[in-house]
Amino acid sequence: VFGILNSNGSVDSKRTQELTHRATPLVTTFHRAFDMTSNPYESLDCLIDLGLDMVLTSGQKPTAWEGRETLKALVEQTRNRIEIMAGSGISKANVADIIRQTGITSVHASASGTYESDMDYRNPEMTMSSGFLPSEYIRRQTQVENVRVIIMSSSSD
Repeated sequence: VFGILNSNGSVDSKRTQELTHRATPLVTTFHRAFDMTSNPYESLDCLIDLGLDMVLTSGQKPTAWEGRETLKALVEQTRNRIEIMAGSGISKANVADIIRQTGITSVHASASGTYESDMDYRNPEMTMSSGFLPSEYIRRQTQVENVRVIIMSSSSD
């Protein structure tokens, strides 16, 4: 999984080709740097020409739900030459609709939940996180049930 762009927002085809070649025979995925490209349709054609296997994208929006129209257009453009994997904000609540509305066959989801830390002692005078980050006494972890529901939701259509 990698993604390299030029300063003008295009795919750095030279370095991407080198990484793709070095990764052979592994499956290659261009990550969400794709969402920062200046033209997703030209970038997709470039990645197809370079022989990548997959693109992880939210359709150039903060979440895949918001980018679903672009995701659909990208899936149509691929004509099965590369796989589009939707990522960002995929949940058990929206995965089936995203798949149905876009034609996506793969999704990337954390399927996580928030848990309180098992720490009994908590120093009230100290924090190791800024006000914008979660408390050090909270952790996120993938939940098996969320994964199960996402899989069931995505395969029910």
